[in-house]
Amino acid sequence: MSKYRNKLILLSILTLNCGPFAENQAIADMIFGDEEANEAASMCCYSNSRPERITARHIESKGIGYNQGYSTLEGFFMIPSVTDTVWFPFLDLRGHVFNNGKYAANAGLGLRYLSESRVWGINSYYDYRQASRRHYSQYALGLESLGEVWDFRINGYLPVGKKESHYYDTKFDSFAGNSLILSRKQQIAFKGINAETGVHATLSDDILFYAAAGPYYFNHHAVNAWGGEVRVAFDFTKYVRLEGNTSYDNIFKWIGQGQLSLNLPFGAKQKLCVRECNTCCDEVMLRDRVTQRVDRDEIIVLESRRTKTAAIDPATGLPYVFVFVNNTSSSNGTFESPYPTLAQAGASSSPGNIIYVFEGKGAYSPATSLTLQDNQKLWGASLQYQVPTQGGLITIPAMSAALPQVSLTALGLDIQGIILGNNNEVAGMNFTGVLDMGSAIYGGPLSGFGVGITNANIHDNVFSAIGGLDAFVLANCFGDLIIANNQITNAEFGIAIINQVVSNMNSNVVISKNNISSTDNGIFVLANAPSGSMELLIENNTVIDNILTNISVQNNSMAAGQSVCGTIQGNTASNSAEGYGVSIFPQYGSAVNFSLDIVNNTCTGNFGGGFSIASDQGSTCANLVGNFGANNDGNSDYYLERYGTGNLYIVDLANVTENNTGSLSHSGAVTIGSCSCQ
Repeated sequence: MSKYRNKLILLSILTLNCGPFAENQAIADMIFGDEEANEAASMCCYSNSRPERITARHIESKGIGYNQGYSTLEGFFMIPSVTDTVWFPFLDLRGHVFNNGKYAANAGLGLRYLSESRVWGINSYYDYRQASRRHYSQYALGLESLGEVWDFRINGYLPVGKKESHYYDTKFDSFAGNSLILSRKQQIAFKGINAETGVHATLSDDILFYAAAGPYYFNHHAVNAWGGEVRVAFDFTKYVRLEGNTSYDNIFKWIGQGQLSLNLPFGAKQKLCVRECNTCCDEVMLRDRVTQRVDRDEIIVLESRRTKTAAIDPATGLPYVFVFVNNTSSSNGTFESPYPTLAQAGASSSPGNIIYVFEGKGAYSPATSLTLQDNQKLWGASLQYQVPTQGGLITIPAMSAALPQVSLTALGLDIQGIILGNNNEVAGMNFTGVLDMGSAIYGGPLSGFGVGITNANIHDNVFSAIGGLDAFVLANCFGDLIIANNQITNAEFGIAIINQVVSNMNSNVVISKNNISSTDNGIFVLANAPSGSMELLIENNTVIDNILTNISVQNNSMAAGQSVCGTIQGNTASNSAEGYGVSIFPQYGSAVNFSLDIVNNTCTGNFGGGFSIASDQGSTCANLVGNFGANNDGNSDYYLERYGTGNLYIVDLANVTENNTGSLSHSGAVTIGSCSCQ
């Protein structure tokens, strides 16, 4: 009994003493003889550390492949083994919350083998990351060799599943050749590898120091991130760790981070058998390596990269084709070397192309008409344009300071400047000229009374000093006809929509936010078609100082049977020298039906009167609400006239419906009733 009691005393001494084996042997020799001392020195001792732990930590700020700091809750658990003296399986679970609320997680299994002088390990992890564009997963494999002083490790990372997000943040980048080039982002997950050498040092009984450094490489297709990382850590007792690291590579550049960890160890203290060549202290240190944290890149490496690609038209599935024009150039229609004339651009272009005209120097002076093909656009470079692409709607910025000027002086009599095809858009051009007849822009049959074009969008143009020319005429046109934000001065007709002869004329006409002055006729809509319908919106236009009626909607054909329904609102129609501010008149055709809301318009200083609502053989129904009429000559501010066999319907004759200002006169039988399109 005495022998074993003495051995227990020695065991306690040796457990507390972490000196070299010779020192332990000397202590044993003082108490026992040589044989008993050797036996006691080789007995088991106990480590004060506990093998399992819960760790809470936080790291700031961005790292390799992520832009946010994050907080972590980690659990490290030893798995019972039938040979728990040298083989140590473990489970490592980590959950992370980024500062922006996104999540990540790791689940790892590992096996460490305790040799006489080192710990050898292998581990495998499944990593998950919730990112801003999608969720990512990867598998990882690690190998490690851990010693009392030196550590070596290597880790490999392989994303699985979908490794790229959809493209996003698509925007205009440039023009190149005849193409529109887009810049767009895509979030991608990198595969990679990192290696590290670490060193342990004891600074005091309660402070341990660790430093590690090594290279890393991450890759996705042709994107390669080569770099290196250095980190240091201080363990204050077994409960607190402070860590800092810095890294640099060609993709993510310089990164610096700091980390605070709080550890809660648990589990039974470890019983260690001191092997022949080790001291008790050696065994304690090696057993601590068995349970130390697996050092690895726990966050899946992502990067959002911008790439360039040609813009695709979603309607056709084909790339957009731009034909460039600049009269300071003399070449082949590319962005780098535009055509010098509109005629060359028109001759070399194809349906669906966009003719893009720079300001150039001086005016473009075409000698013949420019005939646009179906689905073409004629754009001046001084405006912004929104274009649907495979990445959504993008904005092309203005590329010139001023509108390109097109002088129509060289055209002969009764010649059109721009002849429209189907589905054309004309924007950002400045048309000038002083000739008689013809139009700056014309859509319709070139001879006779045939069928015109379908769909047109004419906006943000300037028509100045047109003289005897019409700014533009759309004749016998179907579909959506949009005329907006144009500036028109000194023309015969400012805007003329003429539907006649062709049966079943169905159109949706929008005339909005135009500024028209000093013309013979401001806005002129003629519904002479034998049948069909026109949805009409005339809104927020300024139509002033014109000779004849500023805004006129009428028919003058016995065969007319077209109905016109819609709204005339928010317009200023003033100072007509010979006509009305707003005139509504289905003159002929018993089948004609006009039904219009006339709302919040201002008509002042017109020679013929402010508002003229009349009906001869057709039917007119008008709701007048909130209009202002003053200082108009002629019969009155509001002149209501029903004669012949027509019908005229007004909602409230006593007040000219409601909230209108100005004088009223009327002739003929005016019927009180509500309006509806037939």
